[in-house]
Amino acid sequence: ANAYAIEALLKRSGAPYEIMVYPDQAHGFSGPTQLDAAQRTAAFFARHLGRATAEVEEAAQASG
Repeated sequence: ANAYAIEALLKRSGAPYEIMVYPDQAHGFSGPTQLDAAQRTAAFFARHLGRATAEVEEAAQASG
């Protein structure tokens, strides 16, 4: 239920998000679900933070 409330908030704000609900899993994941969730999270971060991270690193090198 909380995941859907957060989803609605993100949707209203226009923020990028993905939601994946795993049946029979609670707050902590186990088994193959844990790996799937970690891979999805890493891919999301790479898509949405990768460019920003590279820009920060370039700025730090330029000022250093």
